[in-house]
Amino acid sequence: MLNKKVDSMMMCLLRCCVPILALTWLTAAAAASDWYPFNWAIKAQPGFVTDRVAIVLPVTLDGNACSMQLDTAVGTSRLYRSGLPVRYAANAGQLVIGQFGVGAMLGRRTFNLIYPDDAAHRETGCRLTDVGPLVGTIGNDLFANGNLTLDLRHARFRFIEGAAALVATDANSVPFTMTTSEEGHGQVPLIEVTLADRRRVSLIVDTGSAPAQLIVFHEPDWLALVGPAGARDAVAVTTMSWNHPMLCRTAPIRAAFHIGPIGLGTGTGASFCTIDKQPAFGGSSLFGTIGMVPFQDQAITFDYVGQRFLITAPDVHLF
Repeated sequence: MLNKKVDSMMMCLLRCCVPILALTWLTAAAAASDWYPFNWAIKAQPGFVTDRVAIVLPVTLDGNACSMQLDTAVGTSRLYRSGLPVRYAANAGQLVIGQFGVGAMLGRRTFNLIYPDDAAHRETGCRLTDVGPLVGTIGNDLFANGNLTLDLRHARFRFIEGAAALVATDANSVPFTMTTSEEGHGQVPLIEVTLADRRRVSLIVDTGSAPAQLIVFHEPDWLALVGPAGARDAVAVTTMSWNHPMLCRTAPIRAAFHIGPIGLGTGTGASFCTIDKQPAFGGSSLFGTIGMVPFQDQAITFDYVGQRFLITAPDVHLF
């Protein structure tokens, strides 16, 4: 939920849930268990512990090589009008891609379109940005009938249809629930964790917050985690959200807690963000999101069918 801007590298981190309709979706079954590379969008940002700001998946649009950000805090996928190849008319609300491909999946798909068109600057292929030919955002809807594994250490991904058999019984997995996004479009994965004060809270597992550790939506909850001294000494960073400056204060949590086998220790950074001095996510009923930093050397699996979240070393045999 950090660093969102339409016309720059941070464009890949913008959220705006818009419905998407799938007409036909075909899976190349023989290659379904293959690994495919993804790219880390890189940008150094003072105050962040990593320069990996987004997970970018290679995709094809009717043979055009493009890319889309993977964002599990977004329920439905969408395309950006200004990034489309010039061959596509982008004045309507939707666009049919005859052959849309990502990993082993290839098929016909109808996308809703977002952002104003910039036809005068569109190109033969997807429009180049600081992170390559970025053309949209991939949400959870694309993987709803299977399980998605991200090997964050080796920058690769894999999608397999159906439930991941070993996830349900693996001690390193935790259950999640799919809940309607608060924008009202599509569903996002929520896990429950127990904090050091024994409160049970819900967190979105958010690949779109790649450079973040823990983002807390409400200031009283943030203060309870970091304490008065932590809040006083918090590092302030300004980023962009919905094209508005967003100020995020980050401080280490005072007491550790766990997400499955991963411990979030006392050095874990918890952020609280404001826009125009108002809580950036104050309208949410959730506690917050967990970004990708705690899992940066792991493989994580979203089993959308079995509704389990698996965390494991990236070199172990995965189903």
